[in-house]
Amino acid sequence: MIGNAIRAWGWAALLQLLSATTLTCGQGPPTAASTGAQGSASSPSHGSYLGSRLMPPKSEGSCPPNIAPMYEADAIVTGTDMRQRPWGFVQTLRDVLVRSSGDPRLKDDPRTAELAVHADRFVACFNYVDMMAGVPLHDDQGTYDRPHKLTVYFDPAKIDAIFGAIRR
Repeated sequence: MIGNAIRAWGWAALLQLLSATTLTCGQGPPTAASTGAQGSASSPSHGSYLGSRLMPPKSEGSCPPNIAPMYEADAIVTGTDMRQRPWGFVQTLRDVLVRSSGDPRLKDDPRTAELAVHADRFVACFNYVDMMAGVPLHDDQGTYDRPHKLTVYFDPAKIDAIFGAIRR
């Protein structure tokens, strides 16, 4: 009987500790406005829970404003260099063509394959997010073999022009 009471007390204490930790972490880091301090604020969390680095950051002005979601797509690539970027552009161009036209047959259409050879011509901008941002690097190989989410934003005018050429 006493053993059960001690176990129940232990669980209650653990639950209180976890609750306190969750509340403390959920508040996030203090900002310059909340502390009244002048100077640089902490790094932004980009609207993510607990400042997770897995959320894609807002575009820093390199992309034209107001690109509709139907003109953007994601692909998982290895690294951020040129080895897989063209492959990622091809995959995302196919996704955007299907999404913006509503025709799933375009994904494997020979005309799409011809356009995909030069997919970079239709790209307005792109960015990468390290899918293993919270995992420390273990060796040199890990610096370029990490999976990244490549988000590609295509130029709406160029994509719409593709549909004009396909319909002819």
